Amino acid sequence: MSALEIEGTNNVLSGKEEIYDFAWNVGAGVNYALTEFVELSVGYRYVGLGKREIDLFQRVAPDGDVKFDPQIHELRVQIRVEVFEFLSPWR
Repeated sequence: MSALEIEGTNNVLSGKEEIYDFAWNVGAGVNYALTEFVELSVGYRYVGLGKREIDLFQRVAPDGDVKFDPQIHELRVQIRVEVFEFLSPWR
């Protein structure tokens, strides 16, 4: 979403542009305890950054605009090893 506000008088023109971007992500994962101190973790995350358009004039792109929709797909695999347990007053 974007908003454009233009104000003017006889020979003075000023403007203000505000752009609101929306990005989102969703993920899921599982942990499996291999031993008392070692865990295997596998997860997936998707990040959507919204569609974009860049005006590059006629020199670079035939129609002057480059349009793209950046998306990120992550597959994460982790091995967690507990080497020291901190004492917690809430346990």
